[in-house]
Amino acid sequence: MQRSKSELYKSRLLAQVSSSIDGMLQHFMEVMPASYFETNDEQTILQHLSAILLANTSGNQEQIALANQDATQQTFIHFGSYPGLLSNILNQLPHDKSIQLARAYTALDNELVIDIFDFDGHTSVNNERMMEIRSDKLAALESSKAKDALTFSLPALEKFVTRANTFYLQRFDIQTLVDHSKLVTKVQGSLDAISQITEVPDTSDLYYLAYAVGQIESTNLFTRVAHYLCALGCDIREAYVENFDLDTPEQTALVVLQIKLNISNSTSKETELLDTLSRDLNRLPYMDQSVLDLSFSNSDWPLALAETLIAICHVADQVLAVDSAVNLSRNSILKVALDNNSIALLICNAFCEKFRPNGLTKSEELLTQADKSINNLVAENKDALVLHHLVAIVRATLKSNVHFSARYALALRLSPDIFHSETRQKTAFGIFYIFGKAFDGFHVRFQDIARGGVRIVQPSNIEQYALEATRLFDEAYDLAFAQQLKNKDIPEGGSKGVILVKPQANKLRCGKSFVDGLLDLILDNEQLASNRVDHYPTKELIFLGPDENVTDDLIEWIFARASQRQYILPNAFMSSKPNAGINHKIYGVTSEGVKVFLHEGLKSIGINPATDKFSIKITGGPDGDVAGNLIKILQRDYGERAKILGIADGSGCVEDPAGLNLNELVRLANENLPVSSFDIDKLSDSGHRHSINEPGGVEARNTLHNRLETDVFIPAGGRPATINEKNYQNFLLPNGETSSKLIVEGANLFLTPQAREKLTEHGVLIVKDSSANKCGVICSSFEIAAGMMLDEKAFLDIKDIFVKEVIEKLQELALLEAKTLFREHYFHPETGLATLSMHLSSEIIKITDTLAQLIEDNKINKEGFNEELMKEFFPESLLKKAGEKPLSKLPLSYFVRAMASILASRIIYHEGIHYLESLHDERLTEHLVSYLQQEEKTGLLIRQLESSDLAGKKNIIEILKRGATGTALRWQG
Repeated sequence: MQRSKSELYKSRLLAQVSSSIDGMLQHFMEVMPASYFETNDEQTILQHLSAILLANTSGNQEQIALANQDATQQTFIHFGSYPGLLSNILNQLPHDKSIQLARAYTALDNELVIDIFDFDGHTSVNNERMMEIRSDKLAALESSKAKDALTFSLPALEKFVTRANTFYLQRFDIQTLVDHSKLVTKVQGSLDAISQITEVPDTSDLYYLAYAVGQIESTNLFTRVAHYLCALGCDIREAYVENFDLDTPEQTALVVLQIKLNISNSTSKETELLDTLSRDLNRLPYMDQSVLDLSFSNSDWPLALAETLIAICHVADQVLAVDSAVNLSRNSILKVALDNNSIALLICNAFCEKFRPNGLTKSEELLTQADKSINNLVAENKDALVLHHLVAIVRATLKSNVHFSARYALALRLSPDIFHSETRQKTAFGIFYIFGKAFDGFHVRFQDIARGGVRIVQPSNIEQYALEATRLFDEAYDLAFAQQLKNKDIPEGGSKGVILVKPQANKLRCGKSFVDGLLDLILDNEQLASNRVDHYPTKELIFLGPDENVTDDLIEWIFARASQRQYILPNAFMSSKPNAGINHKIYGVTSEGVKVFLHEGLKSIGINPATDKFSIKITGGPDGDVAGNLIKILQRDYGERAKILGIADGSGCVEDPAGLNLNELVRLANENLPVSSFDIDKLSDSGHRHSINEPGGVEARNTLHNRLETDVFIPAGGRPATINEKNYQNFLLPNGETSSKLIVEGANLFLTPQAREKLTEHGVLIVKDSSANKCGVICSSFEIAAGMMLDEKAFLDIKDIFVKEVIEKLQELALLEAKTLFREHYFHPETGLATLSMHLSSEIIKITDTLAQLIEDNKINKEGFNEELMKEFFPESLLKKAGEKPLSKLPLSYFVRAMASILASRIIYHEGIHYLESLHDERLTEHLVSYLQQEEKTGLLIRQLESSDLAGKKNIIEILKRGATGTALRWQG
């Protein structure tokens, strides 16, 4: 009886299940798109059917999530479709994995959605089947190559096919492969994005969107696109994501998306929507997440306006940073703007109008309306102040690439006046602000033709990032001003670029986007794909150099990009190119100058480094440029007389009262290793190595420069303002003495001006950074001059001898300044050495400006003796290789500035800091002309002595060089 009932139940259950399967399967086959069956194997389809059947029979038709054993493939099955579903599913994916392949399918009746995501190269097709599919597709290409539709290079197409996933090849026909391959070719090896929108045949509301983007992470891109389309009311019916590795020089993947869109739910008109899609998709991969969050959550703020608002809020944050009464963060400023939404929209629309042809009048009308609205409607004083600053920033923006269809970031050229304040009293010449995905940054320069490095700052956590964001402009401003003082010996003034990158973001990509934004604003309009509307029509030249976190890869890209975009001086745009440049770390050019100032400084505190031992402490690791090379130079020039008692860097610190083993430190420098790699067996019994990962390691590292008692402290690395007015007392010992008598600033801005002043009062002799580490930028200037006179091949022919000559000139220029400073300090001990350094730089720059104007006005001859002085300044090998009239290859503005700076530094180094400071402008001009005329006579006398047989002529000539001209003028007077 029991058995018969069991058989009966089984029979009826099988009948019910069979009936359910039949109905479900028939419906499934009818409604799922053909692409689903073309791109999934039987095993995968059966897995999906089993899950759907189980859900149907249980009545639990919620979302189904499936994953294989190692989680390299995840599948989501959803019962019912709605716009934005894919974007919600993408939010559920793991953030630490990159999509290698994605397939999204929506049933024709909208009742079923299946999305499949493969990670880390997962594929369910075996290698034999892969080869078979690719072979079939290549054969199809070969047989189709004569067709009119295939107007594309077959070898390029074949390479494309061999790199493609087999699912992709199964999914798309030959013509689609051709279309995708064309898109890929256009973006390959770049950061570019390109899209193509075509109507699905025999439909009214369906479109295919083909989209290729270079050098981007696929999950992030797919998520952005899905969210964006959702915000526009577009329904994704099918989607396909494919990663390609096409062996580009950057060795980075390229992503292709193919999406079928239903636009029937969009509130925009069809033509308007398609135009918006075409414009925004080219920019979508490069926008910061904050822009997307604002735009996707608020229909008042399309992407362009959202990007503009956040950018000018970030600028306002830096402008207001010096006002302690305001004390608002970036987010607080943005909140003020959004709380006054209609006014913020007026301001941002005014910004966009300003950079359209004939849009300035409309822009000013909108800004005037915004000002009136602020005055009449905003009751809170602080809010009104913020909004008025936003208006002022729009008025102060002189250039922008806001309307460029293909740009990597939003770039603004700002009037420097807007940043002027009591703490920023020296007005810069030019300021650029660049805002892009996961970064923003400033480039500040204090002279039209200027030189300085670009550094990338990437904090390790969001708290440190927020701190760095508050001082972003001031870091660029302070470094550029320090560079201006440092650049006194060369034609270029001072500049600096600082790029602040969010934690975990791609530094290389951010650096590229920043530099490309600069190029957008300094290229001639004729070289641009999109014409710029400028309110600063003067042409601008920018010269860059490497600084923190700028790698050889980025340097090479910058040079190539400048050439590709037809920058007027591509060879001079970036210094320290790996091959056709002078790598500062390899040749130690900055450290050579630091050593000269160290040598002269030791003599000033009573130590003869030629015979006496001396002790040093250093911040900056042996794997760094300045510290690593200085270690090798100390061993080369002083041997065991130089006792390094301690070194601190990002990894920790190592210290030994007996002196660290120099050979071990040199090993670390040669192998590019930090102090945490120091062999503890090379320490004495009193020595210690502290890692920041050990208890107490961070504190030991952070206090080493204060704790250790040495003759000299050399900051050769570290963040700006490490020693400041609030903590300078920590540099003092318990007995009130200073822990070092001499500081030689190998790193920029390690001490604040107030800290220098306080420590000087305590008797510390401080060689300021603008003097101590000036040789790096002088080297870059020589390199850039070579780039103007020679092509790469010619430069490489003379590189070895050129570098040798450059280093000799660096040592000579460092010694000239060191002798001048310490001589002045000997006669004026009441004035701090750092103050004298700034005074010296200011005097040379002032004289340079005056001489440049005299040269331009033809009151000083560009030829004859003065031209000979210029030839004496540049390396002989360069002039010889450049052929006849080598100096004529320099741009005229550069030539004039070069001559003026060479003459100015010559006068001050020979005659002293105070020689010309009391002369009024009119008398100064007259005296400079007389001085140069007398200098020519002195030069003639020196040449006569050089050709004579007079005993001791070498010493006589040296004395004549150093003081004869000034003496002759005083005697004549």
